[in-house]
Amino acid sequence: MNTLAFTNYYALLGLLALPLVFLIVKLFPPSPKKIFFSSFYLIDKINNISVIKKKIPFWLLVYRLILIGLIILFFCEPYLKVSEKENNAENVNNYIIVADIGWSISKEWDKFKKIINAISIEAEKKNKKVTFYHSNTEENYKPKVFKSSKDINQYLKKVNPLPWQFEKSYLKEIFNNSNNFKNNKVFFIFSKFDRKSYSEQIEYLNFIDIKVKNKILIDPVENIIFLKNINISKENIKFEVISHALSKTNTKFTIRITNINNQLVFKKDFMLEQDQTVFYFNEKFPLKILNQI
Repeated sequence: MNTLAFTNYYALLGLLALPLVFLIVKLFPPSPKKIFFSSFYLIDKINNISVIKKKIPFWLLVYRLILIGLIILFFCEPYLKVSEKENNAENVNNYIIVADIGWSISKEWDKFKKIINAISIEAEKKNKKVTFYHSNTEENYKPKVFKSSKDINQYLKKVNPLPWQFEKSYLKEIFNNSNNFKNNKVFFIFSKFDRKSYSEQIEYLNFIDIKVKNKILIDPVENIIFLKNINISKENIKFEVISHALSKTNTKFTIRITNINNQLVFKKDFMLEQDQTVFYFNEKFPLKILNQI
């Protein structure tokens, strides 16, 4: 259950002044003013009806007291405090990791394994199991269950970083089973760069948000570089290098070209400036080398 807490408890002492204000206003009303006038003044005003209240209206007094109380509460800096019972690890049955592995996550495979390791260590400290769903498996997406971080790390050593994402129908299948996620801490690992378009990305995230309310979304990929429109003609190799990044920074990359015998025939470093998203590669090679690529 959530409770109301205050950052500045000492400001609450100001509420003690409210009864004092009430007593001062009720017991010591404003003193009347003395006005000197002639008898003709009364005759002039005899036909006018005027009502003068000697005391402050009660509703106005209450309104002022409420206003003062709200000002005092403002300086107390109230906030909603989540009870320790809700945050207690005992209310979490197990940890669940759903990893949708595409091309960009395969690129950040070491970072991906560190994230899995950190989650498994947290679960192990709280004596919880880890249920691990990952898309790049040939076992019909069957989840693996681990009791320790050591076990899951040994398993990850055997998993190849294949860019093989979940089919949407399978995600629906596991998400529609509410028992999989009830009272569990769910981590969903994905990359926004593995969606074909921005609209598809929004649809993808909305689908996850509807199906799983209590979740933590993790995107380990900050930037990605890929090739597009590769063309080999005569003595030239042409293609586009596309860069997608969350922040605008200079991106250094290396292009390596090998032949059919896996021998290096070309290696060169390039730089994409922070405002540049496309690099056009166009290099000449001897025809003998091109025939071996």
